[in-house]
Amino acid sequence: MNTSTPQSKSLWSDQQILDMVNEETGRLNPAVYSDESLYELELERVFGRSWLLLGHESQLKKPGDFVTNYMGEDPVIVVRQKDGSIKVFLNQCRHRGMRICRADAGNAKAFTCTYHGWAYDTGGNLVSVPFEKGTPPVWTALPGTGDRLT
Repeated sequence: MNTSTPQSKSLWSDQQILDMVNEETGRLNPAVYSDESLYELELERVFGRSWLLLGHESQLKKPGDFVTNYMGEDPVIVVRQKDGSIKVFLNQCRHRGMRICRADAGNAKAFTCTYHGWAYDTGGNLVSVPFEKGTPPVWTALPGTGDRLT
């Protein structure tokens, strides 16, 4: 088993990664659990390119039913829509990046950021910004999101 630890993910060859597992003894190189560059490579090669199980439709029986999970390091909400479809969106407020849902599962009509109270519908669309009247125009037309509050 190879015990060297490359300092950059560009130094990890496929063979070095394979050598980290000793199939005869079942032992793993400890770097598998602690090396930051290997972790970044895993995020890219595994979580960034593969289908991920975020939940099962049986967990989402009624409109508004949701579960939270992660796609790699990104927190997401999986929600049953009114039309029966399922949507997944980031569990983060666009304003400051705070979580908009802190529960693991449940039923909701909307998700509200606890930081400044921005609210999102079950499709992940921004639907309310408190004290919007009198705020700078940049808050009513969020660049790059397609959202426009009325």
